[in-house]
Amino acid sequence: MCFFNCRTLSSVQVIKTGRVNINSKCTFSNCCLLKEFEMPNCVTSIENEAFEQRSSLSKIILGNRVECLKDLCFANCINLEEISLPKTVTYIGNYTFLNCVNLQRIYLPKKREQVYEIDFTVSFDVFQMFLKNGVQCKNIYFVESDFKKYTRIVIENNQKICEIPEGVSHLSKQCLRRYHGYDIIHFPQSLKRVENLSSKFGIMVYQ
Repeated sequence: MCFFNCRTLSSVQVIKTGRVNINSKCTFSNCCLLKEFEMPNCVTSIENEAFEQRSSLSKIILGNRVECLKDLCFANCINLEEISLPKTVTYIGNYTFLNCVNLQRIYLPKKREQVYEIDFTVSFDVFQMFLKNGVQCKNIYFVESDFKKYTRIVIENNQKICEIPEGVSHLSKQCLRRYHGYDIIHFPQSLKRVENLSSKFGIMVYQ
């Protein structure tokens, strides 16, 4: 809680020291003006929820020794636009970039062995960025912002049909909460899990 409630803090640079972990979301709780965070090479791990819901944060510069980005560490950073992953990263947790709706670019390191597939959970929008780098994702979560951007709506035989794209493996219980009135929802064959959908959404059909 070392920066807890620092409401006017807008930028942080950590001086060179020994190995550092950024531990929990309490570290930057209520730092509502924090826009930029630059990490030195001493930082090796960003722990669960470390920057969760830092809505003003637009730029993160990772040091070249970061190894772990743990669960939800950048979740709901809705103004985060880009991030570069150093070649030292060996673990990225679940929902690391969940609901980072303005994240436009994820830069991957150039390695002698190209990474072709990753296991950690990402939203469908973040998956599109990895795909541009030739990287496939095994666990793709479809969230509310994905629904608005990527679903295909068609009208056939006076029925309104919603088509969720192929590749999605998990469907968030909130992704349809504001989108009612479909007669049929087409689920892709890749779908493995659906969270608590109400019957008011009509007929569910696997493609």
